[in-house]
Amino acid sequence: MRNKLKIRKAEKDELDGRINDMDKTINEIERQNMARMLREKLQDDEPCPVCGSVHHVKSHMEYVKSDDSDALKDKLNKYKKEYDGAAQDIVIFETKIKAEEKNENEIKNKILELGEEFKEVPLDVLENEFKNLKNKTNKVNIEKSEFDKKIKLLIKTSNKLE
Repeated sequence: MRNKLKIRKAEKDELDGRINDMDKTINEIERQNMARMLREKLQDDEPCPVCGSVHHVKSHMEYVKSDDSDALKDKLNKYKKEYDGAAQDIVIFETKIKAEEKNENEIKNKILELGEEFKEVPLDVLENEFKNLKNKTNKVNIEKSEFDKKIKLLIKTSNKLE
């Protein structure tokens, strides 16, 4: 369980890095596309809506098609879903580990309550002793049942005599 948790945390961290990189890439593409659109609309001797300059240098800017941008956004959404799944798995694994640790501690406390004498007797001896006690209990129950039958018979006989 701890190994699965460790693997999932590493996957989550990797996805987090991919998401951050993809966000930066998408933001940069959108920024460049906005700048390109503004540059395309600039007219000589008219002020720039951003800086107010009337002198415009129109250098070549690369344009990323909206299909390419959409593909990046789709990939980003896929990474985010994977990230969310990893985060959920991590919570589940951590919860299970905590429950196992609690159970382990309870068992350890029960063993401590049994004391040192418990540890001194081998398990197979205790198992044999348990089987013997179980057999004796079964015999006593059978004998009790027979006595109950005899008591009922005696009561019936006693009632007939009266």
